[in-house]
Amino acid sequence: MAAVDRMRYTVRCPRPINLEAKAGTISMFDGRVLHGGAVNHSDKFRYVMTNSCVMSFIRQQ
Repeated sequence: MAAVDRMRYTVRCPRPINLEAKAGTISMFDGRVLHGGAVNHSDKFRYVMTNSCVMSFIRQQ
């Protein structure tokens, strides 16, 4: 197996933006945006709902 040039595959991402919101607030963004959630430090559940609307001929992510 050939050695992989790791520098060739380096991706530079912008700095993350932290979003803080009150309970009941929603956040909407394009699913192609690199996203993630932080650690839930409370003893309560964090509920998440995802929704995706695509045309039938478009490959889903």
